[in-house]
Amino acid sequence: MSFLQLIANHYKEKLTTVVVDNATIHHSQLIQDFLAKNERILLIDLPPYSPDLTPIER
Repeated sequence: MSFLQLIANHYKEKLTTVVVDNATIHHSQLIQDFLAKNERILLIDLPPYSPDLTPIER
């Protein structure tokens, strides 16, 4: 959450896309409420089980 707040504060007038994995926390009510208030931040989910997109899982 603090990372998203940092992005919101730093890029106040730009649409910002953040790519995330499918961790449960990224879909929590807290995050959803934050994103509803900060419409210029867009979260994009990586497809599940995609080690080619997440090098740490190789």
